[in-house]
Amino acid sequence: VLLQYFILYLSTVPSNIESIRDQNVTEGDNLTLTCTASGMPQPKVSWIKLGGQRHNGHILEVTNINRTEAGKYKCEASNECGNETETANIDVQYQPENMRFTTSVIDFKACQGNTITFNCSADAEPAVTSYHLFKNDTAVNVSLSGMWSEALASEGMLVYKCVAKNSLGTAASTDVTVTVNVPSSIPAIQDQNATEGDNVTLWCRVSGMPPSMVSWVTPDGQRHSGKMLEVKSINRSQAGEYKCEASNECGNATKTASIHVPKLPGTPNLTIVQYILYLYSYGFIVSYHVNESVLEIIFFAIFFMICNFSSS
Repeated sequence: VLLQYFILYLSTVPSNIESIRDQNVTEGDNLTLTCTASGMPQPKVSWIKLGGQRHNGHILEVTNINRTEAGKYKCEASNECGNETETANIDVQYQPENMRFTTSVIDFKACQGNTITFNCSADAEPAVTSYHLFKNDTAVNVSLSGMWSEALASEGMLVYKCVAKNSLGTAASTDVTVTVNVPSSIPAIQDQNATEGDNVTLWCRVSGMPPSMVSWVTPDGQRHSGKMLEVKSINRSQAGEYKCEASNECGNATKTASIHVPKLPGTPNLTIVQYILYLYSYGFIVSYHVNESVLEIIFFAIFFMICNFSSS
Protein backbone atom coordinates (compact mmCIF):
# COMPACT_ATOMS: atom_id res chain seq x y z
CA VAL A 1 0.00 0.00 0.00
CA LEU A 2 2.83 2.41 0.86
CA LEU A 3 4.52 1.70 -2.49
CA GLN A 4 1.29 2.36 -4.38
CA TYR A 5 0.89 5.70 -2.57
CA PHE A 6 4.48 6.66 -3.38
CA ILE A 7 3.98 5.85 -7.08
CA LEU A 8 0.74 7.84 -7.11
CA TYR A 9 2.47 10.83 -5.46
CA LEU A 10 5.24 10.86 -8.06
CA SER A 11 2.74 10.77 -10.92
CA THR A 12 1.06 14.07 -9.96
CA VAL A 13 3.40 17.09 -10.22
CA PRO A 14 2.07 20.66 -10.46
CA SER A 15 2.69 22.65 -13.64
CA ASN A 16 5.93 24.60 -13.96
CA ILE A 17 7.00 27.15 -16.63
CA GLU A 18 10.52 28.19 -17.46
CA SER A 19 11.16 31.91 -17.25
CA ILE A 20 10.31 33.76 -20.49
CA ARG A 21 12.64 36.52 -21.68
CA ASP A 22 11.37 40.00 -22.59
CA GLN A 23 12.04 40.99 -26.20
CA ASN A 24 12.57 44.09 -28.31
CA VAL A 25 11.38 43.68 -31.87
CA THR A 26 11.37 46.06 -34.82
CA GLU A 27 8.00 46.94 -36.28
CA GLY A 28 7.27 44.78 -39.32
CA ASP A 29 9.33 41.81 -38.08
CA ASN A 30 7.94 38.43 -37.02
CA LEU A 31 7.82 37.49 -33.34
CA THR A 32 7.99 33.94 -31.92
CA LEU A 33 7.30 33.25 -28.24
CA THR A 34 7.90 29.80 -26.72
CA CYS A 35 6.48 28.64 -23.41
CA THR A 36 8.24 25.58 -21.95
CA ALA A 37 6.08 23.95 -19.27
CA SER A 38 6.52 20.76 -17.26
CA GLY A 39 4.40 18.74 -14.83
CA MET A 40 2.64 15.44 -14.36
CA PRO A 41 0.34 14.90 -16.06
CA GLN A 42 1.59 17.10 -18.93
CA PRO A 43 0.11 20.59 -18.50
CA LYS A 44 -2.11 22.23 -21.03
CA VAL A 45 -0.40 25.39 -22.32
CA SER A 46 -1.88 28.52 -23.86
CA TRP A 47 -0.88 32.11 -24.62
CA ILE A 48 -3.03 35.10 -23.82
CA LYS A 49 -2.41 38.13 -26.04
CA LEU A 50 -3.35 41.72 -25.46
CA GLY A 51 -7.09 42.15 -25.37
CA GLY A 52 -7.62 38.71 -23.82
CA GLN A 53 -7.32 36.57 -26.95
CA ARG A 54 -6.22 33.03 -26.07
CA HIS A 55 -4.08 30.83 -28.31
CA ASN A 56 -3.51 27.19 -27.39
CA GLY A 57 -0.06 25.70 -27.66
CA HIS A 58 3.49 26.24 -26.50
CA ILE A 59 4.42 28.54 -29.38
CA LEU A 60 2.88 31.89 -30.28
CA GLU A 61 3.79 33.48 -33.60
CA VAL A 62 3.01 37.10 -34.49
CA THR A 63 3.76 38.02 -38.09
CA ASN A 64 4.47 41.55 -39.28
CA ILE A 65 4.12 42.91 -35.77
CA ASN A 66 3.11 46.53 -35.29
CA ARG A 67 3.34 48.96 -32.38
CA THR A 68 -0.25 48.36 -31.30
CA GLU A 69 0.74 44.78 -30.45
CA ALA A 70 3.41 45.83 -27.96
CA GLY A 71 2.85 44.98 -24.29
CA LYS A 72 2.64 41.96 -21.98
CA TYR A 73 2.03 38.43 -23.25
CA LYS A 74 1.07 35.77 -20.70
CA CYS A 75 1.65 32.02 -20.84
CA GLU A 76 -0.58 29.76 -18.73
CA ALA A 77 0.09 26.10 -17.92
CA SER A 78 -2.36 23.94 -15.95
CA ASN A 79 -2.88 20.34 -14.90
CA GLU A 80 -4.94 18.68 -12.21
CA CYS A 81 -2.40 19.68 -9.59
CA GLY A 82 -2.31 23.38 -10.27
CA ASN A 83 -1.74 26.32 -12.59
CA GLU A 84 1.33 28.41 -13.40
CA THR A 85 1.78 31.67 -15.37
CA GLU A 86 4.70 33.61 -16.82
CA THR A 87 4.67 36.90 -18.71
CA ALA A 88 6.92 38.43 -21.34
CA ASN A 89 7.04 42.14 -22.16
CA ILE A 90 7.29 42.84 -25.90
CA ASP A 91 8.56 46.27 -26.98
CA VAL A 92 7.86 47.08 -30.63
CA GLN A 93 10.42 49.60 -31.87
CA TYR A 94 10.38 51.92 -34.88
CA GLN A 95 12.40 54.80 -36.27
CA PRO A 96 11.19 58.42 -35.96
CA GLU A 97 8.05 59.37 -37.85
CA ASN A 98 5.13 61.82 -37.77
CA MET A 99 7.52 64.77 -37.66
CA ARG A 100 6.15 68.04 -36.27
CA PHE A 101 8.21 71.16 -36.99
CA THR A 102 6.88 74.62 -36.08
CA THR A 103 8.24 78.16 -35.79
CA SER A 104 7.24 81.33 -33.97
CA VAL A 105 7.29 83.29 -37.24
CA ILE A 106 3.88 84.66 -38.26
CA ASP A 107 3.03 84.12 -41.94
CA PHE A 108 6.62 82.87 -42.38
CA LYS A 109 7.94 86.46 -42.48
CA ALA A 110 10.41 88.03 -40.06
CA CYS A 111 12.68 91.07 -39.84
CA GLN A 112 16.45 91.17 -39.82
CA GLY A 113 17.62 91.35 -36.21
CA ASN A 114 14.63 89.43 -34.83
CA THR A 115 15.06 86.25 -32.80
CA ILE A 116 12.78 83.37 -33.80
CA THR A 117 12.17 79.98 -32.19
CA PHE A 118 11.69 76.46 -33.56
CA ASN A 119 10.09 73.38 -32.02
CA CYS A 120 10.58 69.88 -33.41
CA SER A 121 9.11 66.57 -32.21
CA ALA A 122 8.52 63.07 -33.55
CA ASP A 123 7.03 59.71 -32.63
CA ALA A 124 9.71 57.06 -32.06
CA GLU A 125 10.52 53.92 -30.06
CA PRO A 126 13.04 54.01 -28.56
CA ALA A 127 12.76 57.74 -27.98
CA VAL A 128 14.52 60.25 -30.23
CA THR A 129 18.13 60.67 -29.11
CA SER A 130 18.84 63.94 -30.96
CA TYR A 131 17.17 66.59 -33.10
CA HIS A 132 19.19 68.43 -35.77
CA LEU A 133 18.30 71.85 -37.20
CA PHE A 134 19.26 72.50 -40.83
CA LYS A 135 19.35 75.89 -42.57
CA ASN A 136 19.67 75.90 -46.35
CA ASP A 137 20.71 72.21 -46.19
CA THR A 138 23.49 72.88 -43.66
CA ALA A 139 23.31 71.55 -40.09
CA VAL A 140 23.47 74.55 -37.74
CA ASN A 141 22.37 73.18 -34.36
CA VAL A 142 21.59 70.01 -32.41
CA SER A 143 19.27 69.57 -29.45
CA LEU A 144 18.00 66.82 -27.19
CA SER A 145 14.71 68.65 -26.66
CA GLY A 146 14.07 69.75 -30.25
CA MET A 147 13.86 73.44 -29.31
CA TRP A 148 16.01 76.26 -30.70
CA SER A 149 16.18 80.04 -30.94
CA GLU A 150 18.05 81.89 -33.66
CA ALA A 151 18.86 85.55 -34.29
CA LEU A 152 18.27 86.51 -37.91
CA ALA A 153 21.45 88.23 -39.10
CA SER A 154 21.05 87.69 -42.85
CA GLU A 155 18.26 88.71 -45.20
CA GLY A 156 16.38 86.89 -47.93
CA MET A 157 14.76 83.45 -47.97
CA LEU A 158 15.96 80.87 -45.45
CA VAL A 159 14.86 77.22 -45.67
CA TYR A 160 14.81 75.29 -42.37
CA LYS A 161 14.12 71.65 -41.60
CA CYS A 162 14.47 69.28 -38.65
CA VAL A 163 15.97 65.77 -38.64
CA ALA A 164 15.20 63.37 -35.76
CA LYS A 165 17.40 60.37 -34.91
CA ASN A 166 17.14 57.25 -32.77
CA SER A 167 18.97 53.92 -32.77
CA LEU A 168 16.88 52.62 -35.68
CA GLY A 169 17.19 55.51 -38.11
CA THR A 170 16.30 59.08 -38.97
CA ALA A 171 13.38 61.09 -40.30
CA ALA A 172 13.21 64.61 -41.74
CA SER A 173 10.47 67.18 -41.43
CA THR A 174 8.98 69.14 -44.29
CA ASP A 175 10.77 72.41 -45.09
CA VAL A 176 9.82 75.67 -43.41
CA THR A 177 10.72 78.73 -45.51
CA VAL A 178 11.18 82.05 -43.71
CA THR A 179 11.45 85.34 -45.60
CA VAL A 180 13.72 87.75 -43.70
CA ASN A 181 12.94 91.38 -44.51
CA VAL A 182 15.13 94.42 -43.78
CA PRO A 183 14.10 97.54 -41.82
CA SER A 184 14.15 100.91 -43.58
CA SER A 185 17.52 102.65 -43.61
CA ILE A 186 18.62 106.10 -44.83
CA PRO A 187 22.25 107.23 -45.23
CA ALA A 188 23.26 110.75 -44.23
CA ILE A 189 21.90 113.53 -46.45
CA GLN A 190 24.24 116.42 -47.22
CA ASP A 191 23.25 119.95 -46.25
CA GLN A 192 23.03 122.49 -49.08
CA ASN A 193 23.73 126.18 -49.57
CA ALA A 194 21.55 128.03 -52.07
CA THR A 195 21.05 131.54 -53.37
CA GLU A 196 17.60 133.06 -53.41
CA GLY A 197 15.92 132.19 -56.67
CA ASP A 198 17.80 128.90 -57.15
CA ASN A 199 16.11 125.55 -57.66
CA VAL A 200 17.16 123.06 -54.96
CA THR A 201 16.75 119.27 -55.16
CA LEU A 202 17.01 116.95 -52.14
CA TRP A 203 17.36 113.17 -52.53
CA CYS A 204 16.51 110.56 -49.89
CA ARG A 205 18.25 107.29 -50.81
CA VAL A 206 16.34 104.62 -48.90
CA SER A 207 17.05 100.91 -48.58
CA GLY A 208 14.93 98.16 -47.03
CA MET A 209 12.75 95.18 -47.87
CA PRO A 210 9.89 95.34 -48.57
CA PRO A 211 10.29 98.75 -50.29
CA SER A 212 9.71 101.66 -47.92
CA MET A 213 7.13 104.42 -48.03
CA VAL A 214 9.14 107.66 -48.30
CA SER A 215 8.17 111.29 -47.71
CA TRP A 216 9.78 114.67 -47.04
CA VAL A 217 8.64 117.11 -44.34
CA THR A 218 9.47 120.78 -44.99
CA PRO A 219 10.34 123.34 -42.28
CA ASP A 220 6.73 124.61 -42.30
CA GLY A 221 5.37 121.08 -41.70
CA GLN A 222 4.16 120.24 -45.20
CA ARG A 223 4.59 116.62 -46.27
CA HIS A 224 5.58 115.57 -49.80
CA SER A 225 5.62 111.91 -50.89
CA GLY A 226 8.58 110.46 -52.75
CA LYS A 227 12.34 110.16 -52.48
CA MET A 228 13.00 113.45 -54.31
CA LEU A 229 11.99 116.90 -53.11
CA GLU A 230 12.39 119.86 -55.46
CA VAL A 231 12.17 123.42 -54.14
CA LYS A 232 11.83 125.83 -57.05
CA SER A 233 12.98 129.45 -56.89
CA ILE A 234 13.83 129.15 -53.21
CA ASN A 235 13.63 132.15 -50.91
CA ARG A 236 14.99 132.81 -47.45
CA SER A 237 11.70 131.91 -45.75
CA GLN A 238 12.12 128.36 -47.05
CA ALA A 239 15.52 127.89 -45.46
CA GLY A 240 15.74 125.44 -42.56
CA GLU A 241 15.67 121.74 -41.72
CA TYR A 242 14.09 119.26 -44.14
CA LYS A 243 13.32 115.77 -42.85
CA CYS A 244 13.09 112.53 -44.84
CA GLU A 245 10.98 109.74 -43.32
CA ALA A 246 10.92 106.11 -44.51
CA SER A 247 8.92 103.19 -43.14
CA ASN A 248 8.18 99.54 -43.92
CA GLU A 249 6.78 96.64 -41.91
CA CYS A 250 10.16 96.09 -40.23
CA GLY A 251 10.89 99.62 -39.02
CA ASN A 252 11.14 103.36 -39.55
CA ALA A 253 14.07 105.67 -40.30
CA THR A 254 14.55 109.44 -40.48
CA LYS A 255 17.35 111.72 -41.64
CA THR A 256 17.51 115.51 -41.88
CA ALA A 257 19.23 117.99 -44.17
CA SER A 258 19.45 121.76 -43.85
CA ILE A 259 19.16 124.26 -46.69
CA HIS A 260 20.94 127.55 -46.03
CA VAL A 261 19.84 130.62 -48.00
CA PRO A 262 22.12 133.53 -46.96
CA LYS A 263 21.04 137.13 -47.53
CA LEU A 264 22.63 139.06 -50.38
CA PRO A 265 25.80 140.98 -49.42
CA GLY A 266 25.14 144.58 -48.37
CA THR A 267 21.42 144.08 -47.87
CA PRO A 268 20.29 145.26 -44.41
CA ASN A 269 18.49 142.63 -42.38
CA LEU A 270 15.28 144.57 -41.70
CA THR A 271 11.85 143.12 -41.05
CA ILE A 272 9.44 145.61 -39.40
CA VAL A 273 8.83 148.14 -42.20
CA GLN A 274 9.70 147.25 -45.77
CA TYR A 275 10.42 149.95 -48.31
CA ILE A 276 11.96 149.66 -51.67
CA LEU A 277 14.32 152.37 -52.82
CA TYR A 278 15.22 152.31 -56.42
CA LEU A 279 18.45 154.22 -56.83
CA TYR A 280 20.30 154.75 -60.01
CA SER A 281 23.92 153.85 -59.34
CA TYR A 282 26.60 152.66 -61.73
CA GLY A 283 24.08 151.80 -64.39
CA PHE A 284 21.87 149.30 -62.44
CA ILE A 285 18.99 149.30 -59.94
CA VAL A 286 19.60 148.21 -56.35
CA SER A 287 16.70 147.07 -54.13
CA TYR A 288 16.91 147.66 -50.38
CA HIS A 289 14.65 146.52 -47.52
CA VAL A 290 14.78 149.15 -44.79
CA ASN A 291 13.54 148.77 -41.22
CA GLU A 292 13.81 152.38 -40.18
CA SER A 293 11.71 155.50 -39.68
CA VAL A 294 10.73 157.77 -42.57
CA LEU A 295 13.43 160.34 -41.67
CA GLU A 296 16.06 157.64 -41.66
CA ILE A 297 14.83 156.46 -45.04
CA ILE A 298 15.13 159.97 -46.47
CA PHE A 299 18.63 160.29 -45.00
CA PHE A 300 19.53 156.93 -46.49
CA ALA A 301 18.31 158.05 -49.93
CA ILE A 302 20.17 161.40 -49.79
CA PHE A 303 23.36 159.57 -48.80
CA PHE A 304 23.22 157.37 -51.88
CA MET A 305 22.38 160.29 -54.14
CA ILE A 306 25.43 162.19 -52.86
CA CYS A 307 27.61 159.15 -53.39
CA ASN A 308 26.23 158.75 -56.89
CA PHE A 309 26.75 162.48 -57.69
CA SER A 310 30.31 162.54 -56.37
CA SER A 311 31.25 159.46 -58.32
CA SER A 312 30.01 161.01 -61.53
